[in-house]
Amino acid sequence: MTIHGLIIERDLLLADRDRLAATIKEMVENLELMSLQHHECEDSWYSCPKSPDGCSNDEAGDNCNCGADAHNARIDAILARATGKAAS
Repeated sequence: MTIHGLIIERDLLLADRDRLAATIKEMVENLELMSLQHHECEDSWYSCPKSPDGCSNDEAGDNCNCGADAHNARIDAILARATGKAAS
């Protein structure tokens, strides 16, 4: 392969790397927007215990029962893999 061919190959690889980086950045931004808040209902009996106003049902406990924690943990794990940072 000629020097000219190697330079063209390098330029193509750099362009691919830049497109990949832009795609990953866009995916990270979109994933960050997909996190869920804990379910809050007008009748707080049915709210998630971790919602800002809590839950009136004492038997519901203190843990998330609306799925937001599990959903957000999956997003955090994907973001950690995409960015190389530890999940929070």
